[in-house]
Amino acid sequence: ALLLVGALGLANFALLRGAGQGWTSAATLLQSASALALLALFLRGESRARSPLLDPALFRAPAFTGAALAVFMSRVLTIGGTVYFVQYFHDALHLGPVATGLLLAPVFLAQMAAGMAGGKLLTRFAPGHVIATGYACKAAGAALLGLAFPSAAVEAHPWLLVLPLLVWGTGGGIAGAPVMAVAMNVTGRDRAGMVSGTITSLASIGAGLGTAALGVLYASRLTGAGSATGSGATPSPEAVATAAATVLYASAALATLTLAAVLTLISPRHAPAPARKVFPG
Repeated sequence: ALLLVGALGLANFALLRGAGQGWTSAATLLQSASALALLALFLRGESRARSPLLDPALFRAPAFTGAALAVFMSRVLTIGGTVYFVQYFHDALHLGPVATGLLLAPVFLAQMAAGMAGGKLLTRFAPGHVIATGYACKAAGAALLGLAFPSAAVEAHPWLLVLPLLVWGTGGGIAGAPVMAVAMNVTGRDRAGMVSGTITSLASIGAGLGTAALGVLYASRLTGAGSATGSGATPSPEAVATAAATVLYASAALATLTLAAVLTLISPRHAPAPARKVFPG
């Protein structure tokens, strides 16, 4: 556990401080190499332990690997991407906290409703197809938001963002709902605790690394747009919109790649068929 925490902590630190230190500086390279070394030691130790915290053999099952990837990327996009919605609403549209919260409400309402619907869809469709549908919505919502953010019309009418925000939230709900069921169904019951802990941990790791990695892209694009004229300068609304749109386009690309991976790894051949109830009469 200490090795894993150390590896993830150093990886986050390198991502967050890389721009300031320089991506090819000795400090950043040392932090990154140390993170990889600690991760390698963790995996080596787990593969030899009698009662491992995480058994690497779990990832030999394609459906489990697909479920792990799906939950990790779900948090990378849902948490990491949404952070930059707030940046855009505040710094480009100049909305206050209440207005920002109201504009984000469609995301979370759609995510809750779609999450409940996603579980029901498992009784009718293959789990890989359900999760892939969620990522398709995620990609579409991100692309629509990326197109809308630099628009002058949105600056005058922020409510135009409601529809793409609903699509984005729906994708997150559908993509995340069946993941735990898939992971549990392809492993033995004696591994239930390990599987649950692994999936939950990957969600937290994805949220942290996603926010940091997308933040690097946001900051570099903000600087590239010439937003800062000096130390502490306030970025222009146009630069913020451009940087946030770049993050959304990257999120759409990541969602599309995850969709393809999920269809391959959580195929009907690798994952159990959904349960179908048969009622008499």
